[in-house]
Amino acid sequence: MKPVELIAACQMFLVPVSVLFGALALASTTALRMLISLIGLVTSGVWLYRLWFWTGLAVIDRNTTLALAAAFALAWLGALVAQVVLWRRQPRRPSVARPLS
Repeated sequence: MKPVELIAACQMFLVPVSVLFGALALASTTALRMLISLIGLVTSGVWLYRLWFWTGLAVIDRNTTLALAAAFALAWLGALVAQVVLWRRQPRRPSVARPLS
């Protein structure tokens, strides 16, 4: 396999995952941040899966790309856990039925 193919494959995942980090910073609600974190975790997981089963990679290239993908996956997992904790700590307002008058 050519190094250009590996670079293209990493860019295919690195760009969307990086854009999602920007979206996470701009998200205004905890639920939205949780959803963005989940999407980022799934994207990083697919990236890890794709690299894990890629045949013909040199050992150094394989280890480098797997480390990069794993770092992003762990960062997204941390963000998702933090958002779930924040979401669970938010006070819940009881739903009150309003009269139809």
